[in-house]
Amino acid sequence: MGNGEKLSDVQTLLKDRGDRYGDSDILTGILLNETFSFMVIGMPPLTRMVVFYHWMQILSKLCRLVWSPNDMDTWQDIAGYTQLALNHLKEQEEPESQKVYAGPVLHT
Repeated sequence: MGNGEKLSDVQTLLKDRGDRYGDSDILTGILLNETFSFMVIGMPPLTRMVVFYHWMQILSKLCRLVWSPNDMDTWQDIAGYTQLALNHLKEQEEPESQKVYAGPVLHT
């Protein structure tokens, strides 16, 4: 597949998403801009980074639902990102001796 074909595939994907979800990316950006500073106040740095990522993804999916409220994939994505955030928060509550190693540990 050449670069021209890849670009065409990306353009097709963007058009499909635009037709399906409208301006959800713009709405997500506006909402993120307005709420980011409130989101991070009082959170430890690593929690802020990981939880904010999940929160941002959920917000993006909620914005998509404005244009396509019956899209099952979007609802499943929201459930998935919610579960990932819960898993992360639960991991933080477990004593170090009970944690199962799941890869490199980042220290802040």
